[in-house]
This record gives sequence, C-alpha cells and structure tokens, in this order.
Amino acid sequence: MSDVWLALSEAASLVQEQFAREGRTISRKTVSRWASDGKVSAARRGSRWFIERESLLKYLGELLAGSVDVTPAQPEPANRLREQIARRNAQFLRDLEAGID
Repeated sequence: MSDVWLALSEAASLVQEQFAREGRTISRKTVSRWASDGKVSAARRGSRWFIERESLLKYLGELLAGSVDVTPAQPEPANRLREQIARRNAQFLRDLEAGID
C-alpha cells in the first residue's frame, strides 16, 4: 500500500467530488464510518482520523462501480453494542501500542 495518508476532511472532499461527478451525494460522516468500520485503511492519531489514499480510491472505485453493497446491515441491538465495545477496545489497544494517550 502507499504511504499517502489523508486527513478525514481531505478524504471526504475527494469522495464528495467523485460522487458529485456521478450526480450523487455523500456525507463526511459516511466517510468517517468507513474508517471506523475498517472498510478503508485508516489510523487514528489522537482524536483525528487519517485515511490511506490508495485504500480509499480502491473502495471508492468498487462503490461507484456497484460491486459494493452500500445498504447497511441492521444488527440486533445487543450485537451492535458488542461490536461497538469490541471496536473501542481494539482502538484502545492500537493507541496503547502506538503510545497515544
């Protein structure tokens, strides 16, 4: 993978440009969700997300080509809570290893 990382705002602008060309819209929150859900390679530094450009472009290409289902699955509430806790625990461990408080 590449070494080019974009701040979340830069990544969202790039995605919004691509969607606008297709006559569609997408929110910054959606791009943030892709990062937190692991759909694109991302790293969190403190309170900011950084997204790997190559990973974002690959996912965006699949999304615009229609090969990715964008309909979010609706997990049961208990499963959703477990997933959120697992994500937060995993992020805590990554931050701890990276020395981020």
